[in-house]
Amino acid sequence: MKVDSFVDFYEDLKLKVDEELKNNISNSTAAVENTDCTSKKSLLEAVKSYSNILNSHARTGIVHYIRFGEILLKLKLLYWRRCEDCKNEESLEYISCKRCSQISDSKDFFDDVYKVYPYKSSYINFIIRIYRLGHQYHKFKYIPLSVSVIIHHIGNLEKKMANDKDFWCLNVR
Repeated sequence: MKVDSFVDFYEDLKLKVDEELKNNISNSTAAVENTDCTSKKSLLEAVKSYSNILNSHARTGIVHYIRFGEILLKLKLLYWRRCEDCKNEESLEYISCKRCSQISDSKDFFDDVYKVYPYKSSYINFIIRIYRLGHQYHKFKYIPLSVSVIIHHIGNLEKKMANDKDFWCLNVR
């Protein structure tokens, strides 16, 4: 994709997000089942439940993927260990650390998830990225795009959103 066409795509996306936000401000798009589970077993059950929701409804909306990514991240953190450099890291950046990855049980995590949600590790990590974007940039929840479009543009979207934080961070009073 040419840079100019992505810029046009991105500017059009921001207009659509603002429109979605205006139309849905009174509707709580966060009305997704809250699962405050913390054990591997209960989180794997939540993964299975959400995979059924996503598989049975072709157009469930990005909020469901954000919530699913949150559940996957909670589960992944149960398998994850921090290296010495990341011991005091407060952000979630350590889940991208190669040293942390090497000392963690990430293979077990992906194997366990695969049993209830048969997708590759790259797609599972993509869904976790969706959660992180939705958590960091509140307006991301209003993106009117399919997951397949987001997959195609995720790298450019992350960069542009980071440079355009004032737009993507929703300040609700």
